[in-house]
Amino acid sequence: MHFSTVVGIAWQAILTNKLRTLLTLLGIVVGVGAVVLLIAYSAGQRAELLERFDRYGATRMFAELWMWRGDNLTTEDYQLTPEDAAAVRAACSTIRHASYYAYFSETVLYGTREREDTDVIGAEPQYFAAADSEFESGRPFSAAEYLAREPVCVLGGTTKYDLFYNAPAEGEYVMILGKRFRVVGTLKEQGGWRFYTNDEKVLIPYTAGEQLFASDPWWMGGVYMQVADFDRMPLAERQVEELLLSRHDEIEMPDPRDEEAVEAWRSPIWIDHDYERRLDRIITANSLGRFLVAMGAMALLIGSVGLMNIMLVSVEERTAEIGLRKALGASFNTIMGQFLSEAVMVCVAGGVLGSLAAFATARYMARLPDELQVPDPIITPAAIAVAITVTLTIGLVAGLYPAWNAASLDPIEALRHE
Repeated sequence: MHFSTVVGIAWQAILTNKLRTLLTLLGIVVGVGAVVLLIAYSAGQRAELLERFDRYGATRMFAELWMWRGDNLTTEDYQLTPEDAAAVRAACSTIRHASYYAYFSETVLYGTREREDTDVIGAEPQYFAAADSEFESGRPFSAAEYLAREPVCVLGGTTKYDLFYNAPAEGEYVMILGKRFRVVGTLKEQGGWRFYTNDEKVLIPYTAGEQLFASDPWWMGGVYMQVADFDRMPLAERQVEELLLSRHDEIEMPDPRDEEAVEAWRSPIWIDHDYERRLDRIITANSLGRFLVAMGAMALLIGSVGLMNIMLVSVEERTAEIGLRKALGASFNTIMGQFLSEAVMVCVAGGVLGSLAAFATARYMARLPDELQVPDPIITPAAIAVAITVTLTIGLVAGLYPAWNAASLDPIEALRHE
């Protein structure tokens, strides 16, 4: 019997019991729709977490040189330099942007207003790209201003408000250690992650601040970086550490043959990026996503059990018909194909409708107000592939046993069935 004939007979059988088919179909629709939507929700949640982390520093890290002498931390004689930052930019493929910086805490004045304990950061122009700085007004200082040692500055959001309130700051001058700096821009509120995303800061060209730094013994220099890809953070850390260690001969490395010394040695290159904490959060989000998908799979399992039950009932009701077909020459494979086709057709129809329902629900969720904090679901090719695979698998698995029962019936016994 031709395949088209088998499918046609299966289609007629499906239409014979419309209500039963509709109820079975509903279970498959709910199951497939739940799986696709929950996969999309999980993908949207992970994407939103990565976007938030990237905004607040997930792909950014900094390196500083800490030299220990006995029990004392020495930083005055051993510092990273602007040349180190240039080397990182040139040699580390995992680093998108890198800037040298140096900082100290100082009082910043504007007229009669003053702000104590403000982080004054001397940086290269690349700092703003590495930090993905968003400006409330104005601009960053330029490469020309950096090379010319121009006394210009950019204010963090909190610093600007404390000194100027709601008045514009561009073109005004602030005083730092007795030197006037012209304000060329102000940053948007960024929230806090370490000192370099703190809103309580002032950014000045490193070249213009060298004399200021020289007058203060507590300043520290380092390299501030943005990694090209969040997943490459561990590789970026290794690349940067190995490069900086190779550039500083003053660092005493342990003898590789001395296992105890190698194990006890602490690298003076201190790299911080909060990578592990952020990764833990993403792992937690992924675990939640897997849990949600498992819940959807349970709904799909219930639908598949319902389909198998209906197929078994259908075999029982059509036993005499099956006996007649076998008596007229229908083969084992023909009967198997007929009942498997019925199960697969119901599942495919349910899968298509369930996927469409999931797409529609995802679009609706994407339009929800931001105040509800519901991430926009992302329908990925993986979700579509899962829907197709699961649908066909459920149809075959749920229909296999009933189809086998039908095909295995003895035609004489089947014809006697009432």
